Amino acid sequence: MILDKMFSGGTPYNFESRCKKRIVVGVVVIILGMIALVASINYDAIPKVFLDAPKHIEFIKGFYTGSGSGLMVAGMVIIIKNIRFLKNEELKKKRAVEEGDERNRLIGTKCWAYAGYSLFLCLYIGIMVSGFISVLVLKVLLGVLGVYGGLLLIFRLLLQKSM
Repeated sequence: MILDKMFSGGTPYNFESRCKKRIVVGVVVIILGMIALVASINYDAIPKVFLDAPKHIEFIKGFYTGSGSGLMVAGMVIIIKNIRFLKNEELKKKRAVEEGDERNRLIGTKCWAYAGYSLFLCLYIGIMVSGFISVLVLKVLLGVLGVYGGLLLIFRLLLQKSM
């Protein structure tokens, strides 16, 4: 399972292949950024089915331009950083030890857990407050909370079967 390989606790992994996978991810991120930029440039050609487009067109164009640019820069940074690791043997060994260290991996796992609990709490507070502001926002946050809870349940079941 892909998630097992990404988050395996103490099992060794091939740092070089991980860097190559990150380079591929960087390329995908750049492509997504390009799609967002094209959407911002050709926004008038996209059918407006669900949006109140004329009212918010400047915000939407700015959002897609900024998001697309940010994704492209992030993808380039990912690629450059990992190519640097692959080309410099000393840097590659140092980074592989850092990423493979059990303490660092445990810190990363706890960080994700704390962030997840905090997000759940923030969503709940947002749901409680949003009912006074907008029913649409309330429904969107309930949907996000439902997806989040569903993912927690799915991963819990998958992990129970695999461990």
